[in-house]
Amino acid sequence: MNGMDRRAILQRLGWGTVLAAGATGIGGPAYAATGLLQSNPVFDPPDTDLVLRRVLSRPLANPNPAARQEAIIVSRDWRIRFHRQERAYIVSGAQSAVNVDTPSSLAWLADKERARIADTQFPLALDAVGLIGDAGYPSEQHVLNDAIRETRALLETASPPRPEVEAVRNYLVMLAANGAQLLSRWPRDLFAPQRLQWRDARTIALPGGSEGTVEVTFDAETDSQTGMMARASRQVVTSIGTSHRTTSENWSLSAAR
Repeated sequence: MNGMDRRAILQRLGWGTVLAAGATGIGGPAYAATGLLQSNPVFDPPDTDLVLRRVLSRPLANPNPAARQEAIIVSRDWRIRFHRQERAYIVSGAQSAVNVDTPSSLAWLADKERARIADTQFPLALDAVGLIGDAGYPSEQHVLNDAIRETRALLETASPPRPEVEAVRNYLVMLAANGAQLLSRWPRDLFAPQRLQWRDARTIALPGGSEGTVEVTFDAETDSQTGMMARASRQVVTSIGTSHRTTSENWSLSAAR
């Protein structure tokens, strides 16, 4: 496959260096929307090895809205352990497994992703209640606002002008790509969800007077004994009319074998 073919495919993907952003960056959860509060705020991780799994699904851009939506799905495991400090925790970890599912035309990209070791985020520092880092990290609301603003700026500077229908379709693709930045940032309360469910949605004015929406949802379950995340899912859905693009991630935490 030549360089031009690969550039064309990466343009289909809509986010440049595919999946690489998923391994780094940490952000905080959006609490503006109503949600279900964590009923058991205890955080008491075991002194044993655990497996943290993340399954990330990113849709491929398709110029035909009626076509079946294809996606790149990457499942990655880390073997981790929580180390108690005086008033905090350090999480050590290393990648232990990876699986990549792509359309056959992207086999070369799947091979590249399988070869990538994504454990530079470890060690992680947690506070006494299990939150990553500090409160200074940007919230998901802040990142979503930036994604919308960046998309508008890109479209306004695009040249030459595109027909209205193509402009709207391009907006959806670009907004989905920029909105996916949300999932490149691990939730600050990933290991100890402060809210088990929340939702944030925005309406966006589009070229020609139409509207689109961006919706972020989060749902989690915790272990009743430790207060730790047992499973969590987060989705970013961008919609214009009947066209939808969904980027999602699913997390789980289980005992290592």
